[in-house]
Amino acid sequence: MEHKEVIILLILSVLASGCADSSGGQGISVENLNVEPSQVYAGSSTGVSMSVRNSGLLEANLITGENGNNVLTNHCTDIFNIEEYRASSSRVASTEDNYTLGQGEVTRFYWRLTQEDTSEVPLNGFRCDLKFELPFNYSVNAYKQLQFKESREVEGSTQLESKVSEGPLRVVSEVIGSTSQQPNTILTQDDASIYITVENADSQDSPYQGLVQINDIRIDSTESISLQEDCGSDDSVTLSTGSQEVYRCSIGPADMNSPSVRGEVNVQVDYTFVKDIGNRKVKVQYRGN
Repeated sequence: MEHKEVIILLILSVLASGCADSSGGQGISVENLNVEPSQVYAGSSTGVSMSVRNSGLLEANLITGENGNNVLTNHCTDIFNIEEYRASSSRVASTEDNYTLGQGEVTRFYWRLTQEDTSEVPLNGFRCDLKFELPFNYSVNAYKQLQFKESREVEGSTQLESKVSEGPLRVVSEVIGSTSQQPNTILTQDDASIYITVENADSQDSPYQGLVQINDIRIDSTESISLQEDCGSDDSVTLSTGSQEVYRCSIGPADMNSPSVRGEVNVQVDYTFVKDIGNRKVKVQYRGN
């Protein structure tokens, strides 16, 4: 059977700590994040500028939201108003709710925050922690080739391939219940299942640090494999650092028209990865008469 390869579509990471990123290698990097000035008097304003570059090989879709509120997620609404907001990208000059970034392309943001009610500022002033995040939508595919044999004596194939996704969400497939000694091989008399593990592969040493929300997972197979009908789920699942979700599906041969048959189990996951890139502090000082 000719192999129909499934390509992993999008594996993107966000490499940022709120400062310029010097890794220069993968995913999305924050080139600058500036708040100027960081101390203002009551009744005045401050400017926030930020630029984000796709340093990876694949396209990324950045979901900015209205007034960039998916990126600047807190601006202390009881202290500051957004007087001005604008954004642009290498492809689009106008302010939009999302931007697609190809390799090397950049999105730039600017906010003008104004403190208008001077009567509310106490003598010791106010302190505001501006909070920033980078949210991306992803679709990732992975697959595992399997074969079914009528008996151990059947030679079968020794070249069965698997592709495991990497990045913010790691997708791994494993066959359970096989009595064959050959990898990814199942005997027809086996009561076998495939376990698909989706994991937020975050760690302190990983460049992928953030929250993963699975929006949909679809698991299917080629015609030679009989796969449990309700395999997968469209329920939303949120994975924090190091956590995982496991999907178990029973499998068998659809039709043994030869001593051994081959097929694939394919997994597609749509998810959102939100990278927390930290805070910037602004102090509002009391303006005396």
